[in-house]
Amino acid sequence: MVECQICHKIVKQITEMGHLRLHNITFKKYKKLFPNSENIDNRIIFESYQKWLDNGQPKIFCKCGCNREIIIKEYCIYCGIPEYLYGHNPRKQKISIEIDKFIEEHTNKHLCNCGCNQFIKILRSHYRDGIPNRIDGHQNVGLKRSNNARSNISNGHKNIPCKESTRDKLSKIRKGKWSKEKNPGWRGGVWDQPYCERWTERLRETIRNEYNRKCYICGKDEKDNLTKTNKVRKLSVHHIDMDKGQGCDGKKWKLVPLCMKCHSKLHHGKGVIING
Repeated sequence: MVECQICHKIVKQITEMGHLRLHNITFKKYKKLFPNSENIDNRIIFESYQKWLDNGQPKIFCKCGCNREIIIKEYCIYCGIPEYLYGHNPRKQKISIEIDKFIEEHTNKHLCNCGCNQFIKILRSHYRDGIPNRIDGHQNVGLKRSNNARSNISNGHKNIPCKESTRDKLSKIRKGKWSKEKNPGWRGGVWDQPYCERWTERLRETIRNEYNRKCYICGKDEKDNLTKTNKVRKLSVHHIDMDKGQGCDGKKWKLVPLCMKCHSKLHHGKGVIING
């Protein structure tokens, strides 16, 4: 164990690729700053081991008892000399034995769910991640559609109208789902209410001119009120109280010009509420 002279922490060894990376200092700079400090670098280990072998000293062997020599390579400068050869660590051997048993138990027992009647090949990664339901590449493969189903899909893409029987089925399914209170845009039957007789284009133009032909909420100019086809559209005039009977029966006008975006947001309950 060695004490670092910069942070005064006790470390196993002080190396360039280890503890000195935290301080962004090379081993040479550390030696210049603290020449009398106890320090161990993996390069010194590598050089000393080569000298040790040149002097006729015994070689380093694997600790598992296989009597095989550990060959020192360049990466040992940064990682250190290993105690075991690759795959000879007893802890990892136990796991590999369990994985082999797992593969033997599950081979030729799991069919692919796509309908190809092929067995899934069990891999070593399945021990950790789990066995998949389908073979790789079979995710989009399924049971073949009938000719009638194919023709219906192709007719739908060609904008050919549906049969009366399919229309009746769809109408039965959709009936009552979005009616009245179930619809998020429901305002208590306001849409069926007729407009006042005095609701004319001349009135709408006067309200647009009052607000200088700009949106009341976002301030967008009428020239920028464009459709998807880049056509200029007039600002729509909105009833603040959602009451179409304004102007009749002694009710006052509460009208505001709005652009397309703000008007659609208001009617879908996502926009800013305007208090008249």
